[in-house]
Amino acid sequence: MKNLVCLGLALTLASCGPGKPPPQPPSPPPAAKPAPVAAKPAKKLLQHTATTRSRVAAAALDKAIALLDEVRFAEAIEQIKKAIDADPRYAYAHAYLGRYTQGMEGQKLLEKARQLAAGLPEADRLLIEAWLAGRKGETATYRANLERVATLAPDDWLSHMEMGNWAFGQRDLAAAVAAYEKAIALNPKAPMAYSNLGYAHAETGRYDEGIAALKKYLALRPADANGYDSLAEIMLNAGKLEES
Repeated sequence: MKNLVCLGLALTLASCGPGKPPPQPPSPPPAAKPAPVAAKPAKKLLQHTATTRSRVAAAALDKAIALLDEVRFAEAIEQIKKAIDADPRYAYAHAYLGRYTQGMEGQKLLEKARQLAAGLPEADRLLIEAWLAGRKGETATYRANLERVATLAPDDWLSHMEMGNWAFGQRDLAAAVAAYEKAIALNPKAPMAYSNLGYAHAETGRYDEGIAALKKYLALRPADANGYDSLAEIMLNAGKLEES
């Protein structure tokens, strides 16, 4: 009987003798380990609303910055003051209020902001110091700080807007255009970047580019009468009388 059993298993067993187990199927090759996914580098941004522990203060300043971009200064200042009330040591809130307050009162606010900013990240501290230098007429310091800020926070559209505004004021229109375009690349929904870019192009005689930029501005702010006035002005200067 044992021989018959062995014969019946001959097709699947190499041997049924004692101590000889049937051969095992080959082990599958080990699964290839997935290649490690490279971590995305953290964006380097200014920390306008991340330098306070008060959520109320951060939210108020965030709203103020949006209002400033819409040229709604009175409403923005109300929000900035709300941020200061929520956190009296909020360096950025004092700095913004100082920027939009005239005379020595504004300078004192900026000086207080500089003192409060001592422990902030370098880019944020340098930006506040740049605003103070600009108020005091220290042009070289203002420019050097802005350039350093743009290097430290290359992904922050506001820092490039600041560089563009400075270059525009210095009549370095090529640098202004480059800075505004960088700001737009980082934030395509920044209305003032398109408006400022339009004027910078127009100042260099590139009216078609200026008109295109103003049209994009109006696409974001279709109810802004001043934007249509600006567009008509550039069209008029470009000789487009009927369109203007």
